[in-house]
Amino acid sequence: MLSHTYVHYPPNLGYTNSPADGQYTLQLSDADELVRFEASGAGCSVIVPSNASVAFEIGTKVWIEIANAGTVQIRGASGVTLSRQVTLTSRSQQVCLTKTAANNWNVGGLGI
Repeated sequence: MLSHTYVHYPPNLGYTNSPADGQYTLQLSDADELVRFEASGAGCSVIVPSNASVAFEIGTKVWIEIANAGTVQIRGASGVTLSRQVTLTSRSQQVCLTKTAANNWNVGGLGI
């Protein structure tokens, strides 16, 4: 039996384009948005900040997408727990981060 996981976007989903390369730390303006990496090389990373730095509400979702060939690593700042460590490596690959507690985030998506 096949099992499917679907990521449903909110109707007002917008795009936040990150820097071409380097490190990007999530901000409150990224809540319920898609952060799209246009990078075409290795070395990009998304940092999920601690609640003390950026107080996202519990239940907040942030989608991350890699638009081109390259890699984007998803990492938690010191004290932040992610349900899994993920590196996006395929064009158009996406992951959804959902805040479940003050410094805990669930990481889900297709093909990760």
